[in-house]
Amino acid sequence: MGSLDLTGSGNIYRWFAAAVLLLALPLGFAIARSPLLASAMLAVALVGVACAVWPRFEVLMLGAYLLLQDPIQILVGGDTPAALAFKRADEFIILAVAAVALLGFATRKTLAHRHVLLTMIACVLPMLVSTAIQGRHWLPAGIDLVLVCKPFLLFVIGASIALDETHLEPLVRRLCWILTAILSLAFIFLAFPELQYQYLGSLDRVEERMGLRAAQGWFIGTSSYAWLAVATFCFSYASYLSYRRPAHLVQAVFSALCVTLTWRRKSMLAVAVILLLPLFVSRVRQTRWRVVLLGGLAIIVLSTLLAPYVSALTKQTVDEYGSDDPFATGRSALYYTSGRIAWDHFPLGTGLASFGSHASRMYYSDVYHQYGLSKMYGLSQASPYFIADTYWPMLLGQGGVISALAFFILLSIIGVVAARHLMRSGRDLWMPLVVLLLVAGSLVESVASHFYGSSLQAATVFVVAGLYWRERATR
Repeated sequence: MGSLDLTGSGNIYRWFAAAVLLLALPLGFAIARSPLLASAMLAVALVGVACAVWPRFEVLMLGAYLLLQDPIQILVGGDTPAALAFKRADEFIILAVAAVALLGFATRKTLAHRHVLLTMIACVLPMLVSTAIQGRHWLPAGIDLVLVCKPFLLFVIGASIALDETHLEPLVRRLCWILTAILSLAFIFLAFPELQYQYLGSLDRVEERMGLRAAQGWFIGTSSYAWLAVATFCFSYASYLSYRRPAHLVQAVFSALCVTLTWRRKSMLAVAVILLLPLFVSRVRQTRWRVVLLGGLAIIVLSTLLAPYVSALTKQTVDEYGSDDPFATGRSALYYTSGRIAWDHFPLGTGLASFGSHASRMYYSDVYHQYGLSKMYGLSQASPYFIADTYWPMLLGQGGVISALAFFILLSIIGVVAARHLMRSGRDLWMPLVVLLLVAGSLVESVASHFYGSSLQAATVFVVAGLYWRERATR
């Protein structure tokens, strides 16, 4: 497999000319019969040429697809069958790109580094065994298996990229500006709310929190936008500490503001954890002073900005998480029930497509009837809206203690290796720093969301982690 090459190849024009000549006749016929078919053929030709010319073009296309997944779904038709098919194609695309990535010897070697592959197998194997024991149907189990393996497949994709460190800073600089530009679109919708309604059309999912419109940009919900803002904060904050460029500080402050305007508490908490984390791993005195000053500035700004809403935020948090009744909310019921399942079916859980996953919602699992969740709003067969609302209960319920512990160990291994790399180097190296920040932020986010099951969210963590792991494995 080739290394990541953003400059292209000198043969691109010859490839393009050959593709156009070969497609001239069928394209002419298609244009006469169907402009839509002609457009599709031309798009396939261009993508094929690019894949042949740029060694890792499929990875760049995957990133573009994940960022544009929501807006293209809306443009295609929102909730039409074609739009939903495009939206749900992400798992198959990730599976295909990961299969290609595994052809590379260096990728397979990377997976053996620090026993990462064994940890992944330890996470999935209990689910497969319990699925066979419980006699689950193969179709929902197969769908769920792909979803469960998604973080590992994304790690494989990242591990297939050999990145030249001399080109890292320019690449990071472009990435930060691109992400900042995407985040800035939310301010247009906040300033002109009618544009947001026109854009979403039949979906009409403009979110409000505490009576305030939440920033969501071109995404259908606030969760994707909020995490993209958190990830942008990780990239730009790590860049500021590593490269000392004022532009990265501006990007970090801007992305933190975007997180605040989503009014999502766990995302704001993730930014706070990320902001303070370098205090404990950096060996550079100037970095520690910068973190202290930025932390103090953030406290002053956020306390001023959030002061009118502190009571509302506190009340909302207490209402959601402060009840003694484990069945007070769908999320708390999932956590409580997953613990019961892990105890009753120790140590393997109830198997794939049985609890807390999309497949268990599509093919409504009998486990919800067994544990009395089928009568709760949001968890019943008639209203299964909250079933896939959390990630850790899904792991604990379907794979038992072994799967949940193995996944946590995987994240811990990645985070600990990155932290030790920073402390031993004595410098604020961008790659280990951003990996550590992303892992820490994702852990905070995953407490109350199906974080690692979402393609965009999981990709920002595991593709970057895989890229870093390859760099460590090949040293």
